Amino acid sequence: LKGGLFKLNKSAGTWSEITTSTTILWPTEFAIDPVDQNIIYVGSGSNAQGGCFKTINGGTSWTKILSVAGGYAPIIDPANRNNIYFTSFENGMQFSNDGGLTWADYSGVPHAGPLHMLFDSYSGAKFVTTFGGGVWRFGDDVTVLPPVVTMENVKGYPNPCKISETVNKQFRIVNIPSGSRVEIYDTMGLLIRSLNETDFGASGWVGWNGKNSAGDNVPRGMYYYLVSGSGLTKTGKIALLR
Repeated sequence: LKGGLFKLNKSAGTWSEITTSTTILWPTEFAIDPVDQNIIYVGSGSNAQGGCFKTINGGTSWTKILSVAGGYAPIIDPANRNNIYFTSFENGMQFSNDGGLTWADYSGVPHAGPLHMLFDSYSGAKFVTTFGGGVWRFGDDVTVLPPVVTMENVKGYPNPCKISETVNKQFRIVNIPSGSRVEIYDTMGLLIRSLNETDFGASGWVGWNGKNSAGDNVPRGMYYYLVSGSGLTKTGKIALLR
């Protein structure tokens, strides 16, 4: 999908594309040089053409300065405008100390999908957000910030749920924090079945097919699910139909 970078003319209230001289597939993020606004970097998220593009004349012409599949964000170091970082969805981070003339892998990011980098001018630390891998802090040592675990978004659907084996229709419990335990109980408080993410080869959700731990169908009626982990719990009702 071809896209572009557009610039606003404030006085006229109109937008104009400044990437018409080239083709940038799946444009993602851009960065403007803090000293010279005619120097702009644009990322391309295309697998075939992905990478980083640069203009030094405000968009009149563009040069591809880095090729990397699934490119994402060019990031300029606020302390040194020649230090350019470039992230990607699945191919790590690249670094240039000469404004994009040469590049090397930026070692130390222990995740294949870095997205953004922020700089702490007081401590000198760098913070990197990733695609599914949390937030990482870089300083004298590389440390990972522990993820915030919450049960707030856990929910089950459809409710009521009519189980149908012919169409593999199950009651799903989604947005489950990693490592949580999911249990199904009847109205008497008896454990019907324990569920795990690995049972379905999934991540963040489980499905219940209306069977107990012995593999037998349970009768229609009201049931409860309990999600527990990291000292947190979440319960909900299941109206099971047959």
